[in-house]
Amino acid sequence: TEIEFMEKVLLNFSSANFSQAYQGFIDLFNQTQKHDRSKGYKYMADYTKSLLDSGVPKDWDGSVQLVVK
Repeated sequence: TEIEFMEKVLLNFSSANFSQAYQGFIDLFNQTQKHDRSKGYKYMADYTKSLLDSGVPKDWDGSVQLVVK
């Protein structure tokens, strides 16, 4: 199910397996484009991509700071 898959993706993310997490968020986004939650998956995919491209900050603790409501 979607929830089980999302849990695996989040585990990859929190374990710094960013390539797998990125692909998982993209898959979730593609599967849910007709629903509002797809925006959250897209946000996380973009955030994960930025970590892949820029590197992980030294003080990264696995959390995501949301700055826009």
